[in-house]
Amino acid sequence: RTEATPLDYCRVTIVGNLRSDIRHTRSADDPQQGIGVTSVCIARTLLIQGSPVQVTTTIPVEIIGAARATRAAQCFSAGSRIVIDGHLEERSHPADGIDHRREQRGTATPHTWLVLVVDAIFNADLPSPARGK
Repeated sequence: RTEATPLDYCRVTIVGNLRSDIRHTRSADDPQQGIGVTSVCIARTLLIQGSPVQVTTTIPVEIIGAARATRAAQCFSAGSRIVIDGHLEERSHPADGIDHRREQRGTATPHTWLVLVVDAIFNADLPSPARGK
């Protein structure tokens, strides 16, 4: 594993639905830093035996900063259709409270995964049509 350089920065834009309400917690890297954690569900289509099948992929999400997480929680709840612009970061600690370790031969070994760190979050619901027009 090599250390990340500015060239390794990966921008991601996702349209999906929040799987759960945004939970407030503390960053495992910096206990003074408040974060909001949730996950976003996105749909993708696979061909299974020649037929298209919709499957859901869940991606862990972190909103850095207690104030930003609180504001996002006020605007969006579970099921909200959103657009997230952010970047990927590797984690080896459970910010979401779920132990992401694999059991191998009776001992727990660390497991790393990617999370989407939110830079901007927007409402993706289509506006309701105007009545009477």
